[in-house]
Parts: sequence; structure tokens; C-alpha cells
Amino acid sequence: MPTRAKKTRRERRTAPGWSGVRSFSCADDGRIVAGENGGYRVVCWEASGSIGWQVELAAQPQTQRYMHHVCVRVHGASVVVAATSTDTFRVLDLATGAELARHPAPSDVRNMAFTLDGRHLVVRASTETHVFDSTSFAHIALIDAYANASVLALSPDGRWAAVCSGNLHIIDLKDLVCARSFKLDESPWALSFDAASEALLVCRNTIRVHAARDFALLKEIGTKRNPITTAVAPSPDGRHIATINDRGTATLYAAGTFEIEDELKGHDPSVPDTASRHISEIAFTRAGDLVVSAPPKKELPGITIHHLVYSAT
Repeated sequence: MPTRAKKTRRERRTAPGWSGVRSFSCADDGRIVAGENGGYRVVCWEASGSIGWQVELAAQPQTQRYMHHVCVRVHGASVVVAATSTDTFRVLDLATGAELARHPAPSDVRNMAFTLDGRHLVVRASTETHVFDSTSFAHIALIDAYANASVLALSPDGRWAAVCSGNLHIIDLKDLVCARSFKLDESPWALSFDAASEALLVCRNTIRVHAARDFALLKEIGTKRNPITTAVAPSPDGRHIATINDRGTATLYAAGTFEIEDELKGHDPSVPDTASRHISEIAFTRAGDLVVSAPPKKELPGITIHHLVYSAT
């Protein structure tokens, strides 16, 4: 019988005065750091749920707030931050939020991620993909395969990155070239590698599971009438895949088989000032909790954490 995830407790963590959360990153010690959507603030919640520190990177915009956001990624004992229109990476101390260093960054950073081995930082900026050394922040490569979507997926072995627009590009992070490109019928809103099935998930209304090696279609989940999947993430242990859609429902799948294990409803998908519905990130903590970059409906901006236990049914 399949293993189902049982909801035990849902916790919300708010950031007072914020307009929303663009991105977040989970530290191994239970801290969660988030970047603001519609502004320039960064907040760190302690494992207990209290706010440890909050930093304002620049003056808060008064108009067109939706054009501004902060992307954050925890790296060891520090947090790497990139904000729109600042063209700077800021390295903050994870414990205090104090600034440790600044380095040049590309304009219009849309997304970024560290490879699993921690050696490289892969950055989506404008329509291009950049690779940086994660320690010195030296610029290693520019891959100009056109991709106008912010989505980025890294393979568990750190060898491949996937980016997309009307085409999906597979970037070889060892040789630092675009290795393969595939024409898509529609631009995806989310991508993720699945280690269990050696597959790449291409998500919009339908979730298409492709073989990572040759992009052969293995499985389709849903139809074009389904809600749009806006974010997807694998669990650290490789056993689960989580998605979130534009109606605020998170779905938990068994990796490899893609059997539905649970549905977690009631997240607020609205984006300030845009009248759009887009939850930008979902991720698992090292402890196995599921974090969503949106609050429960009718709650203050922040994140939602689902504390999960797994039991046989």
C-alpha cells in the first residue's frame, strides 16, 4: 500500500508590513529566510517561529510594487540575496542579518540556486543564465540560450540545469554549455528534476514527466483544464514531489510513481498590485516539513509551514 502524508499541524509565519513573499530558503538548523515580493526586505524566522532579524535592502517602492522583489538562498552560515534593480549580490550573516560582503550581480535577477555540492550559484537574469563561483562570486559563464521565464531546476547530481521559454534548454554545468534544446507547445510555469525516476517535470496545467536523458514523454498528469501549477519541488530524501497551483492547493506526490499522497488547500495565491494568482515557491525543509511562499487565505502576508508525518495506509 502507498504511504500517505498526514497533516498534523499548519503553522503560519507573517512578516509585518510586507506585501508578500517572493522567495524563501530553508537552513539546515530550521531557520527560514524570505525575500519580499513588492519591495526590498529580507526576514529570517527562527526555528521557533519568531522573527530573528529583518533587513531592508533599499527604500520601499511607492508605485508599481509588483516590479520589485528579492531572491534569497541560504548557503552554509550565510544568506545570498539579490534584488531587482540593485545589480548586487549581498551576503548576509544567517545568525544576525549583518552584511558580510557585496559582489556584482547581473541586472534583473529572476531566480537563483546553489548546486547540491555548493560549488556553483546558477542565476536566471533577464533572458540569460549565469554561473558563479559560490565562494568568490567570480563570474564563470554566461549561457545565452534564450529563456524568458524565471523558472530554474537543478539536477540532484549538480550536472544539469533546466531553463525555459517556448523552448526548454538543458545546460551542462560541467562543460558550461547548452547541451540540448527542446521545442515546447506552451511555456511552463515550473520545472523540477525527479531523482527517483530520473525524470524532468515540466509543469503548467498539465504536468508532463519526461525522461531526463532523451526528453521522451513518460507520463502526463492532469489536463489543460486543470489549475496552473506555479511551483514544484522534490523532498531532500527523494521520496516525494510537491506542487502548488494558482488556486492555492498544494499536492504531495510519491516520487517515481506520482501517486497523490495528500492535498493541502487554502493558501492565498493573490499577488499584490497585479490582480494575478501566482505562488512562486514551495520547498521541503530538512526535517520534512512543507513550506509554501504564501499565507493561508485572509491572513497577513508570510509563509505557511505544514508539519507532516508519514504513515502507512
